[in-house]
Amino acid sequence: MKFYPMEKMISQNAMFVIEASGTRTMETISSFKNRIVYLQSESGDIVTLALQEVLYSKKNLAQAIFKPTRPLQPKTTYFLKYENQTEQETIDIKKRHQTSHKRKKLYWITNATADVIESSSNLKITYTKSRVTEFGCGPLAFAILEECEKLDPKNFLYPYEKAFAYVKKKEYDKAIKILKKTLKYENINSQVYQMLGNAYSYSGKEKKAIKTYEKGMEKFPNAGNLHLEKGNVFWFKEDYNEAAINYRKGIEADPMFPSNYYRLALLYLSSSDKLSGLIYAEIFMNLERTTQRTKEMSKLIYDTYKGAITLGEEESSIDFCEIVMDVKDLENGELTLPLCAIYGKHFILGMLGMKEVNSETIAKMRASFIEHFFEEDYKKYSNVLFDYHKKLADAGMLEAYTYYILQIGDAHGYEEWSTSHEKELNAFFDWYVTKDNYMEVTKKNMFIN
Repeated sequence: MKFYPMEKMISQNAMFVIEASGTRTMETISSFKNRIVYLQSESGDIVTLALQEVLYSKKNLAQAIFKPTRPLQPKTTYFLKYENQTEQETIDIKKRHQTSHKRKKLYWITNATADVIESSSNLKITYTKSRVTEFGCGPLAFAILEECEKLDPKNFLYPYEKAFAYVKKKEYDKAIKILKKTLKYENINSQVYQMLGNAYSYSGKEKKAIKTYEKGMEKFPNAGNLHLEKGNVFWFKEDYNEAAINYRKGIEADPMFPSNYYRLALLYLSSSDKLSGLIYAEIFMNLERTTQRTKEMSKLIYDTYKGAITLGEEESSIDFCEIVMDVKDLENGELTLPLCAIYGKHFILGMLGMKEVNSETIAKMRASFIEHFFEEDYKKYSNVLFDYHKKLADAGMLEAYTYYILQIGDAHGYEEWSTSHEKELNAFFDWYVTKDNYMEVTKKNMFIN
């Protein structure tokens, strides 16, 4: 079976498609007319999916189209479930990884901004044919939902989704033509400018792409995704300084949008300023949980600690950054140290007596840092990540959290600890998925180096 949207990050008003091929799975599709299909969040919140239509093709394919009965919650992970779900259906719902071929639980994560636009209840499913396939119940499984213009002529979502299908097929000129018209709709969101800019960029029209993103920024000043895409244009030109400038502006525009942190983490973790990279990476992991990119960051964070910390019998050292100071650091005759110097001053105290660098010792070093940092320096060097570590420490969750953050980089260490600390790990998961314990990044506490 196949499940759509294919992207992990979805809007709060996303439509869902379940596709089947073959007798057994098509029976599952048919059963949806008489059973409940729903999304369940990590915290247990349930959103019922209303069946809109079941589409059948001549090629032994079927697709069930669903619409949530209410808007999804922002920055929430949802899992797909059926009423009276069988063991085989549980296996079917798990997505097969393309390279390892292992099946993993299917989930989607909603974006952080509440830009929900309700669709008309008078939904009509239509088909658009191309020379390659059908948009509808076809081999490529793009169920294009078009509301008749007479019923809902002002809704931009359907031409947007059609353009998205063309972008996926690399037919950028067709996507551009649709999206330019879509800009004239009322109540569009920043993603229309984003996709139009991307279509220009993918077709080699970088100047038009940047101009499109900038026009979108004028209309949507808090759209971090547009700064991201503008930065990506410079990223692929290997102009990393200009890319970083745009990613920072993206954080300023929308501190809860994760992808700008992701890009900055990649840049800084490959530079001499590894502390900034570690901070960006860990903030990202908290804003975008349980994705492939999160796993990538987990390994990068662990590898960076391993590479930056040197433990010796006579001398130990750390290399998180190059400290450069000038006259500007003197304020009223007092020397203001850069954050990295403060970090190193406290972090190195936790290294005393350590013999090797692994998840266990890194957890102890980080705990020691938080203990010493919050004695005095936190007043002058406020940091949203360190504040979150303090919250974790006060709740008795910092050790479990550190193992969780580092688990891909040190899989053996995580497995050993989780096996012997099952109670503590379960308590952490319960704490971590509670909304009150989510990291909240605002324009007042955001980190920008």
